[in-house]
Amino acid sequence: MKQYEKYKDSELPWLEKMPTEWKVLKAKYFMKEINEKSEKGNEKLLSVSEYYGIKPREQVIEKDDFLSHADTLEGYKKCFRGDIVMNIMLAWKKSLGMSDYNGIVSPAYSVFRLSNENIPKFFHYFFRTDLLAGEFKRYSTGIIESRLRLYPDTFLSLKFPVPPKVQQEEIVKNLDKQSQKINSLIEKRKKMTELLKEERAAIINQAVTKGINPKAKMKESGIEWIGKIPEDWNIKRLASLGKFSKGSGISRENLTEEGQPVILYGDIYTKYNIRTTKVVSHISLETAKNSVSLTKGDLLFTGSGETVEDIGKTIVYDGDERVFVGGDIIIFSPENQDNLFLAYSLNSSASQFQKILYARGEIIVHISASKLKNLLVPVPPILEQKQIVKYIETETSKIDETLVKIEKEIALLEEYKTALISEAVTGKIDVRNVA
Repeated sequence: MKQYEKYKDSELPWLEKMPTEWKVLKAKYFMKEINEKSEKGNEKLLSVSEYYGIKPREQVIEKDDFLSHADTLEGYKKCFRGDIVMNIMLAWKKSLGMSDYNGIVSPAYSVFRLSNENIPKFFHYFFRTDLLAGEFKRYSTGIIESRLRLYPDTFLSLKFPVPPKVQQEEIVKNLDKQSQKINSLIEKRKKMTELLKEERAAIINQAVTKGINPKAKMKESGIEWIGKIPEDWNIKRLASLGKFSKGSGISRENLTEEGQPVILYGDIYTKYNIRTTKVVSHISLETAKNSVSLTKGDLLFTGSGETVEDIGKTIVYDGDERVFVGGDIIIFSPENQDNLFLAYSLNSSASQFQKILYARGEIIVHISASKLKNLLVPVPPILEQKQIVKYIETETSKIDETLVKIEKEIALLEEYKTALISEAVTGKIDVRNVA
């Protein structure tokens, strides 16, 4: 993209130059803090985050137990469409932005209003760049990173490059247009990944409940959500296929850079697929002495999670290292069964349906080993289990390759959008009148 015709020294340590018609101003000269309080607390409650900017709270947090009565919001701060709202503890993590709504926000937030010579959406884009996040962190105070605070007086004393209003309008207009196009491409790719994941799940569900021989004679399983199964298969309680045990109370506070390998329940959701041989987290030897370790081939269930749809996710540890496991992990050691077949089966829709029935809790969902023992599993002969695993891995490998490719494309699009916005709002590129 093209640059502006002329540049000058910005005199800012984090920005080498800026267009000649731009000015460097302290924030207090083009915006002010607003502290107007709600009298009844019955306005729309808003929340701000690094991912969403500022939205109605129900769009950001689904479950909201502590706000059951409107009068609990009395004294909350009012904000109006176009105001800039900032979480003082998380400004350095992009938890600030322009409100598209009239409403109220928690006293933990600061509300700012721009002068009429400025376009709020321009500063929404600007304040949420990586460049500004770094500056906000530099001027935030506190010892613990999670408790760093950017106080309003400090924020208003910071200097920023400010384009003329007409340029702000043109930049916003183009960024809105370009962001919409990029977001549309990202959305299409995300829909494609959902379709591929559904296809992948269908392949697995069919294989672990009906087998892979289309000519096999079938019989009624006697279980409504499983339906017919091949004639030589049986329905068995999971407890009859192996032994259960539990991990110990290792938490994230026990993690170290190096040491003994450990798997935490949160990592099962975010860092591992159905089988892992390598472990990414570690604990000290001292912590490991009082912890539970795995045997190669053990299955691990997540005992708690955020949603019933994901509760009890199952993976196989198939490595050779001695690995320890944290709390809220339920260990299952199969006996005379193919561990990968069981893992695929226990993540299938038939098993997930049962886990949902057994799960308890709302904000945090739990499932116990005693409930997992009662899961009903279609069990083929061991040789057929191995054949099914091979079939599943062959049929899903191309889907997995495509998913990886699409996820890389999404990451590149997100990266491009971030760079485009950052360079446009700092004047490095001129996006006005760009097709």
